[in-house]
Amino acid sequence: MSKGNASLISRVSSFHSPAGTTDGRMHPVRTPFAPRSYPIRTECEASSGDAAQAQQVAHRLQTVVDSAGTPGALFTATHLELLHYFLNSFKQSAAPDSIRGARFCDFVARYAYSTPYLLDQVLAFSAAHKSTMVDDGDEQQQHQRREFLLAEAVYLQTRALTKFNLVQHNISEDNCLQVYLFSSLLSQQATFEALSFRGELPGLLDRLVSSLALCRGVIAVTALWWRPIRVKLAAEMGESTDGQAEEEASWARGTLPRGHFAKILQLVTQSSLNQSARDACGRAVGLLQQMADDQASLTTQHFEQSAFVQRWLVMLPVEFSDLISQRRPEALVIMAGFGLIVYNARGYWDYGTSGRHLVESIDRYLGPYWNPMLEPILQAVQG
Repeated sequence: MSKGNASLISRVSSFHSPAGTTDGRMHPVRTPFAPRSYPIRTECEASSGDAAQAQQVAHRLQTVVDSAGTPGALFTATHLELLHYFLNSFKQSAAPDSIRGARFCDFVARYAYSTPYLLDQVLAFSAAHKSTMVDDGDEQQQHQRREFLLAEAVYLQTRALTKFNLVQHNISEDNCLQVYLFSSLLSQQATFEALSFRGELPGLLDRLVSSLALCRGVIAVTALWWRPIRVKLAAEMGESTDGQAEEEASWARGTLPRGHFAKILQLVTQSSLNQSARDACGRAVGLLQQMADDQASLTTQHFEQSAFVQRWLVMLPVEFSDLISQRRPEALVIMAGFGLIVYNARGYWDYGTSGRHLVESIDRYLGPYWNPMLEPILQAVQG
C-alpha cells in the first residue's frame, strides 16, 4: 500500500457517521465543485495593491483562531497564503467562465470564517489546487513544493475531519449548509487525490474506493437536512428552487442506458453476478447515461462539467464499491464509462488527463478478451 493511499484510508477510518443516518441513498452534490516543521514559503502571492485585502483576510483568520478552541487549531503564514489563494488565484483559474463558481467561492469563505472544520477544509482544498499550479524554480524545487502542498492538503483535511467529528452530532437547520459545503469540498479533494495516482490500476481503484467511503460518511450526515440545505444553497447562489424536486426525482429514477451504455448493461444482465450485484451495476450504468446526457447539455464552463463527476460517485450504491474492490470485470467496464465522464470534465483542474489514464489502465488490466467492450470508450478518450 502506498503512503498516499494509507493516509486516505486512515482518514476514512477516523470518520464515524452517526447511527441511523446512513440508508445507502446519497443526495447528489449540486455544488460546482497540527503544526509541523516544513520548509515553507511565507510570502503571500499578492501584489502590493492587495495589502488591504490581505490584512482583512488575516483579521478573519484570527477571528477563527479565537473561536476554534480545539486541539490543532494553530494557523500559520502558509495557511494565510492558502486562504488568500482560494479567494483570488483559485477562483480566477478554476472558474474563470462561471459566475456560479465565483459566487460559490465567496460564500464558502464567508461561512468558513465562523466554522473551524470548514475553514480547515477550504485550506486543504486550496493546497491541493495550488499543487497543480507550481511552475517556479527548477524541476527539483517544483517537485519539493508540490510534495509539500500535497502533504499540507492531507494534513489539513485530516484536521478538518477531526474537528468535524466533535460537532457532527449537533447538526441543525442553522449549520446544515456548512456541513454540506464541507462535504462538497471534501469529496472533490478526495477524488482529486485518488485520480491523481499514476501507479498500477489496483492502487488507483483502492484509492477511489477509500475516497467513496470517506465522502459517503460525511454526506450521510446531511441526508436528514437536505430540504433546508437545498433552500439555503439556492438563496446563496441567487437561484430558484423551482424544478429542483423534479430534477432530483429524475436522478432517483435514473436514465435508460442507450448506445454503448446499453451494451454494458446487457453485459451485466448476462453475467454470473447475483441479482443484488446486477441491480447495483444497473443503477451505476443508468447514472452514467444520465451524467453523460447532462454533460452534453453544457457547451462551456468546465466548473459546471465537473459537478457530474462528483454526482455519479456519491450516488453509487454501496454494493458497487464492493464489486470494485473485488475487481469484478463488469464493474471495471462500468468504471471505464466513468473514466469517460471524467474525461469530459478534463478542463477542470481536478481531472486533466485522469479520465484517459483510468480508461487505459482498465483496458491494460482486463486484457484482450474485454477489449471489444472498452474499444468505443478508448476511442472517445484517445480521439
